[in-house]
Amino acid sequence: MNTVIERNAEGVVKAGDVSCIIPKGESMLAVLGVNPMINCGVYAEDGWIYVNGDRVKKWFRKFEHITIWPPVLKDLVMLERRRSAIKEKVNNYYNNVWQPIFEEMVAAGQAHAIPTHKYQGGKCWWLYTSHVYQGKGYSIGFDWVDEPAKRINHELGQRYYNMERKLHRYYGYAGMFHTILKQAIDEYLRKNFPPEKDGITLKLILNGRIYWYTSYTTQYRPEWKKVAWTEAEIMEITL
Repeated sequence: MNTVIERNAEGVVKAGDVSCIIPKGESMLAVLGVNPMINCGVYAEDGWIYVNGDRVKKWFRKFEHITIWPPVLKDLVMLERRRSAIKEKVNNYYNNVWQPIFEEMVAAGQAHAIPTHKYQGGKCWWLYTSHVYQGKGYSIGFDWVDEPAKRINHELGQRYYNMERKLHRYYGYAGMFHTILKQAIDEYLRKNFPPEKDGITLKLILNGRIYWYTSYTTQYRPEWKKVAWTEAEIMEITL
């Protein structure tokens, strides 16, 4: 038997004999999809669930693939600073650590490595091979192979494997903070500076870095849309 969940204009959610209050600006399905429905619970804007005035536990939100505590989204300065720091760390690692060993791999042509992450399949070795990519540079791919009788540049291949995995982890961290900051800015602008019409250009400065937005009309109302963030390259054309 399916339980019907209903929500009224005051934010009161009912499911059978259980009821709670979810902030009006929050999606009922998004909140209950991550958190348990606590009877008589008030899911407050400070990120805590209260029952009879007592804090019971934190509640969380989920957007895209990220689960986050709502108050974190209110600190734009902190989020922008952390995003910029991890982005700088990724760039430094890419240029100073990963790029040199990538060039070694290109020069070597081929190298063996043993993957250490979880995988399925009978073959347990990788054979990296460098290729010319669209005539503009090089790429490195791999094939699953049986344990080789003669290992080709194994030490180099294993170092490349480890550094490549670390680079992908860094990219994951950078992508997460990018998504969180974008969500935080969107919510901040929507709540505090809703555009009255389309065609408005907004310049947001966070920690001395510039973020550009423009307003456009959706089906329901004008909204802000990201145009360029601080690291974007600007192309200027004069006619």
